[in-house]
Parts: sequence; structure tokens; C-alpha cells
Amino acid sequence: MRLYLKTKKKRVNDYLSDKDCTPLHFNLTATVTRQLVNDKIQEGSLDKKIIAVLNLSKRFKSINENGRIETPADKWRSSLDIWRHILYGNPDVTIFDVMDSLYKQQDNLLSLYCNRIKRRVFRTRFNEDFRLAYGFMHKEAEDEYQLEFIHWKEINRSLIKRRSMKAGSKATKK
Repeated sequence: MRLYLKTKKKRVNDYLSDKDCTPLHFNLTATVTRQLVNDKIQEGSLDKKIIAVLNLSKRFKSINENGRIETPADKWRSSLDIWRHILYGNPDVTIFDVMDSLYKQQDNLLSLYCNRIKRRVFRTRFNEDFRLAYGFMHKEAEDEYQLEFIHWKEINRSLIKRRSMKAGSKATKK
């Protein structure tokens, strides 16, 4: 089913409207370790930051700003969890940027819909049993945003650009 960008973004925003969107960090004890981990999440492209978050989540718990553990170590992470970790040092990154990056990196990821938390969750394929990966994306199943995974593609595009391109194409036709 084809969905317009505006509809996709509205579904995501509607879902997030009553969720905690404050930054998450990893439960680290040593100051040196904390700095190394934070540096790892801050460096490189968004794609690399997401892979870093997913790899670190295998070893460390996710903690919110109040110090409460939200997700234990070695659990799969949702796009919301990943985005909140990225926000910790990158406040300008949007959930749409993270969703598009996850879509682009699908060959490096395992994903499934978790019925317990009612979200699409992710994990890196590195050091995983590749036999588990077959069919794991559940691309046709709707997720927490009421979207199929294909709808995540380029969800971070700007609505303004699209409108201005349409306006520009009308102007050139006249």
C-alpha cells in the first residue's frame, strides 16, 4: 500500500505523542569507559552511530535521565530506543533520520516485531547466527507506527522540499 510522506510522518508523531522521548544513556560505571562509549556514539555518520548503539546495547543497560533502567543489556532495541540513545549527544537528529538509516542498513541488521513490547526491534547481524536472519525483517507486518518496513524508506525527507519541487515544476510548465 502506498502512503504519502505526510501520512507516514503523522503516524509516527501520533505514536510518539504519549511516549517518553528523553535521551537514554548506557549504564556505565567507570568514567573512562563512559567517555569512550559516549565518544563512540558521537563519532562518524548516523549509520555508524546506530550500529554503535546496537553493539553497545548487547553489553550495557539503557538508563533514562532519572537513572531508571529502561532496557536490560543484551536485548533488541526499537527505533525509539535507538533514537533516544542518539539524542544523548545529538539533539538535532530526528526519529525520521533514525528510521531511514535503519531502513538503509537492513542488510546489516536483524529485525522482528516484538509482541511483548509491541514494537519493531533491531540488532546487528555481526557475530549472530545468519541462519536466524532469514525472514526476520517481517517487512510486510505493520509496526508500532502502523507502517510496513518499506514505508521507512526516505521518511526523513522534508515536506517543504517536496512542495517547493512541485511548485517549481508547475512554474516551468507555464
